Amino acid sequence: MFDWSKGSTQALQAWHGYLSGGTWNDGLLAHLLPFYEQAFTVFSEEFGTFREPFCKYLACIACFSSINPIEQGWLSRFIAHARPEERLWWGSAVWQFLEQMKDPAKENAWNNWIKPYWQNRITGIPAILDGREVTLMIDWSARLKPVFAEIAEEILKSPAPSPRELSANFVFEDLSNSDLPERNAEPIATLLLHMLHNGLCTYYDFDPVEAITQRAAAAGASRKKITDICDALADLGDPGAKLLRKTIEDGTGRT
Repeated sequence: MFDWSKGSTQALQAWHGYLSGGTWNDGLLAHLLPFYEQAFTVFSEEFGTFREPFCKYLACIACFSSINPIEQGWLSRFIAHARPEERLWWGSAVWQFLEQMKDPAKENAWNNWIKPYWQNRITGIPAILDGREVTLMIDWSARLKPVFAEIAEEILKSPAPSPRELSANFVFEDLSNSDLPERNAEPIATLLLHMLHNGLCTYYDFDPVEAITQRAAAAGASRKKITDICDALADLGDPGAKLLRKTIEDGTGRT
């Protein structure tokens, strides 16, 4: 029924039904994944409003299936055919599914496919990352705590992220609500400065950014980097930046 070569009308009906609430397991994927791949060449034009669920299903398969999307190759083939907005839907869904994973599974996912996928995209395989994708992948960092320092390195190697269309950046809240400022003080300070310099911080983000900065400073992040963060916040119009810098320099902000 999913076989596009046997008739697009029947296949489209099958996909619409399946993407409205169908499930999968590894046993089923052994038979179904080839039809996913067959649809890569047509879903952008033919699936209409079901394009986004199609991308979300693929993100779920990447995160939870035992089939390695890099070794099997389907992820590269999907990215090669997907439009920019479809890649964003996929990346946003990965962010959602990472929240559902336990730390050991997150570390395995990073080592098995996320890191090689990221490194391939940095080099343009099968397509270079655009700034909006990088911004989404920065969101992944707070949800991949076991390998945060490695992720920070890949972010710095990636193309510059693009500022969000929305007013608030939830990655700052995620980072602030985690223990990463204490566990990874220097990498998080480096990442904060990178995000500030690339326009990812808005007025609504000043409070969590200040909190992260103060905690990272207390945990041993380099003084120059902390000072640079305070200066960047001041340049962005943060009314608390001057006091934040004085508090950290006086040592009264240590926790």
